[in-house]
Parts: sequence; structure tokens; C-alpha cells
Amino acid sequence: INATIHDVIIKADALAGSSTLIVGDADDTDRFLGIVGTWNAAGQTQSMLAGSSTGAPVSAVTGLGHRYTSETDIIVTTGGATINNTIFLWVFYTVDGY
Repeated sequence: INATIHDVIIKADALAGSSTLIVGDADDTDRFLGIVGTWNAAGQTQSMLAGSSTGAPVSAVTGLGHRYTSETDIIVTTGGATINNTIFLWVFYTVDGY
């Protein structure tokens, strides 16, 4: 497959104030975005490249440029308060040979 990750962006409707989101894969649960909390306003976003729409600091980005050689699921892990609204996730990547 040889896919290279260039950015991961997560956006959410207003979630509970104590809710957290983490984006990673089965090998590293926070490979792309570490714990991002306080999703209490609609439209908040977090990006590996662009940072946070709230101005909060971006946690260490270890997955920028990560290369997958086999099919792998990208996983959003939720925590804290019960989440009952929509979470959007975009993964920007390239595949060798395409």
C-alpha cells in the first residue's frame, strides 16, 4: 500500500466540556493527535499541521510523515464525558505510484 500521512484533521460538534479525543492506530493510539480536550464549542478543529482552532498548543506530532505498508485503521478514541454529537475526521495521504 505504501501510504504516507501528511495531515490528520479532526472537527467536532459541541461535545461535553470534559470530553477528550485521541487519533492514532492500533500500534500507537495517539500517533497523530494526542489527548485533545474541552470540545465544548461547535466547530472546534485540531490539525497536525495547522494546530488548534482554539489556539491551544498542539501536542507532539509524531505521526507526520508516517508511512503505512499495509492496510491500517485510523482510530479516534473518546474519553471523559459521554459523547453524543458528530465527530468529523479527514486524513490527507499519498500512495506511491498514484
